[in-house]
Amino acid sequence: MKLLAAPASAISLRGPGRSRQYLAAAAVVTLGLVLIGPDEPSDVPVPARAVSRAATTVTRPGSLTRTAFSLPDRSIEDRDTGNAFGQHSWYVPPPPAPVVYRAPPKPVAPPLPFSYMGRFVENGGKPVFYLVRGENVYDVRVGDTLDNMYTVDAVESDQLVFTYKPLNERQALAIGR
Repeated sequence: MKLLAAPASAISLRGPGRSRQYLAAAAVVTLGLVLIGPDEPSDVPVPARAVSRAATTVTRPGSLTRTAFSLPDRSIEDRDTGNAFGQHSWYVPPPPAPVVYRAPPKPVAPPLPFSYMGRFVENGGKPVFYLVRGENVYDVRVGDTLDNMYTVDAVESDQLVFTYKPLNERQALAIGR
């Protein structure tokens, strides 16, 4: 196979070596425009969103400035906007559970601290009941107040009925027959 060479005069426009000079001049002009840029603003409209994210001013020695444009930053909002094939969920979270304010529970009287020990009835008199609390022994009758907290109210069918004074709550103590 034989390679044919074109004559040198066919390649150059005005003589030998001229094409290299034209290419070098074009490269210098292009490089100058890229580095320095035009002094006037471009007539090409740029969207405001792209300018705010991508436009930066580069200052070089000799007070030369130019605006450098790059690809806009990608964010989550951009990914979801206008994407016909993006993920979409129809799930709507339920509303938060309503806050239920409950009234504090009604205070309750503590259990009776007394134990029944016995009773004594004088001839035709009111009965006297003997109660124990820890090491203390109390002899009480209906209407008495114990420790400024309990009032003995009545005797009803094998029970001694007390009233817890701070809450005005009735309590009963089994006394048997």
